[in-house]
Amino acid sequence: MDAVSSSSSSSPSPLHVVICPWLAFGHLLPCLDLAEGAESTRDVPSDKVDLLWKAFDGLAAPFAEGSRRPADWVIADTFDPWRPWRCWHERGAGRHRALAGRAAGVYVALGSEVPLSVDQVHELALGLELAGTRFLWALRKPDGVTDDDILPPGFEERTQNQGLVTMGWVPQISILAHGAVGAFLTHCGWNSTIEGFLFGLPLIMLPIYGDQGGPNARLMEGKKVGMQVPRDENDGSFHREGVSRAVRAVMLEEETRSVFLANAKRLQQIVGDHQLHERYIDGFVDQLRSYKK
Repeated sequence: MDAVSSSSSSSPSPLHVVICPWLAFGHLLPCLDLAEGAESTRDVPSDKVDLLWKAFDGLAAPFAEGSRRPADWVIADTFDPWRPWRCWHERGAGRHRALAGRAAGVYVALGSEVPLSVDQVHELALGLELAGTRFLWALRKPDGVTDDDILPPGFEERTQNQGLVTMGWVPQISILAHGAVGAFLTHCGWNSTIEGFLFGLPLIMLPIYGDQGGPNARLMEGKKVGMQVPRDENDGSFHREGVSRAVRAVMLEEETRSVFLANAKRLQQIVGDHQLHERYIDGFVDQLRSYKK
């Protein structure tokens, strides 16, 4: 990647910046110049993630051979290999028809990188049922589980007038833009978080893995744009009652919802300001150039 600030009056030689993104959609999508033939690690199960670190280490020699020119900067878009172990324990059209003409509901999507266990799916489902709000849930089915076993017995029948669960692909941007969506229950992946703010939606946060439960969720809680589903301090599990409390605080309880919604709307203005983003990028490139050795 060669970086040149558009604010520079002269024409200095471009910076040579190497970017090593975390392999999740929200981190990869901004990297528009990925090499042809890049393959996905999506099929690597979460319990085999250590294999990824070995694969990364194995890339050292090919990268050194392929780029003779020394890099001015290396940007590693992940802190997971270096952070303390204790941090891991902190804790379509048919869809539009389901939303049309309804009271404000929650859109539920927890990403595709790490699927929930069956027990987690059941607790989330029962929490949504307890909350009593409308919902549209884009659910990634855990591996090796039949459709009959994924949801709690009788859940779909009991909630047939309350919500819809779909296990296929959904047009997330179109759904978030729909006027019937009043909040976003998200894993706090960075791409999903930004997409939620594009439409001024407050967040119900259920981080699952990696940076989601660390800086992302804590930052959003600090900004008071939503509430995180509480977890057990001993084993990190979450339960239906906690899901229900968080959903109701963001969707139904006026005292908290008004604060979350107002702050989400403020962030919407920032996220949608493209000129502001261009100035930030120019400033960032200028900083890289100033500290180039």
